[in-house]
Amino acid sequence: MMESFHPKFFIFNIFCTLFAYNFPRYMHVKNNKLDNDSIRDAWYREHLGFLRNISTISFFGAILYMGHLSFSQYLILVFIAIISILYVAPYQHLKSLRTIPYLKPFIISICWVFLTLVIPYLFDAKLSLLTSALLVKMFLSQFIIIFVTAVLFDLRDVHADEREGIKTIANQFSLRSVKVMCYLLLYFRMLFCIDHEQVGLELIFSLILSLLVYLAHARQPDNFFVCLIDGSLVLYPLMMMVL
Repeated sequence: MMESFHPKFFIFNIFCTLFAYNFPRYMHVKNNKLDNDSIRDAWYREHLGFLRNISTISFFGAILYMGHLSFSQYLILVFIAIISILYVAPYQHLKSLRTIPYLKPFIISICWVFLTLVIPYLFDAKLSLLTSALLVKMFLSQFIIIFVTAVLFDLRDVHADEREGIKTIANQFSLRSVKVMCYLLLYFRMLFCIDHEQVGLELIFSLILSLLVYLAHARQPDNFFVCLIDGSLVLYPLMMMVL
């Protein structure tokens, strides 16, 4: 079903992703004093102008490609944009969604599934070829992948989140409990991927993600989370397109 994606939507998604990753960081660093010694936070402070420029370019880049979307797609994008803004709440007097206990991975997963799955397929002509059951499977499959990676990524930020008073699955439960939950979710996903036409690739990817769960802990370097955990979200579609 990858052939149903239009190249322009890929470009639109890239701009949206760049904006969604960099604008919240820009607003957070600009409006908050960062007192920790994190190399990452120090880089953000020193390159605030770079974050602003990337955010501006990606915003207008996304605007240029929005003309190819339908009205219904606009509505979903507005929903995602509102959730994304409330997630970071750039103004100090406004409480962000990310401060609500345990909500972080759910928000991230919902937004990403809508952007990468629902928008491309929901209004596509080929939707008539898909059954409701298959759409539910695809939604759950994508949701679990993103949810697991979001929970693992929170392991990197356990101390920062604790300092900010943010309760996450990663900092409120033991590492063993977090990993067991991730394993169970991946096992559940493997069960309903058994009848997938590319079941072999699905199983291989689930095993790769399970290995990352096994290796994950708060003391891993940033590159483990940025390159491997985040990189797994790129690996999955690449495997489906190339193999």
